[in-house]
Amino acid sequence: MPELSVKVKWQFQDIGLLQSHYRNLQAVNSTHAEAVKAKINNLQGWKWIFAVRTFLGKNNNLRSEHKNDPRFRNIYFLLVNLLPLKDAETLREELIQYAADTGDHTVSDRFVQLLRIRKAQT
Repeated sequence: MPELSVKVKWQFQDIGLLQSHYRNLQAVNSTHAEAVKAKINNLQGWKWIFAVRTFLGKNNNLRSEHKNDPRFRNIYFLLVNLLPLKDAETLREELIQYAADTGDHTVSDRFVQLLRIRKAQT
């Protein structure tokens, strides 16, 4: 099975299976565990890239729909630098309004700080 972590074209949907396999390999102190872990890390990186891509684009409702979902918090922090400045400023205002209405500042405060840094660098 260690060869499979290299020879098979794994997709991010397979991360759960690979994690289970990784734990099994670790339990028996296999030298192949690290190769499987590397594949998992690689797939998780691609998973984030595809997730961020779905949040980009004009008139994208996903940015508004997932403000309260902790699974997507890091995506907002990436969007600070990936969106055009005007779009990032619009999103900042949406996040501030959301925070004011709900008291949930987990995304808005950091987003505001990161956008401030971006604007200072331009």
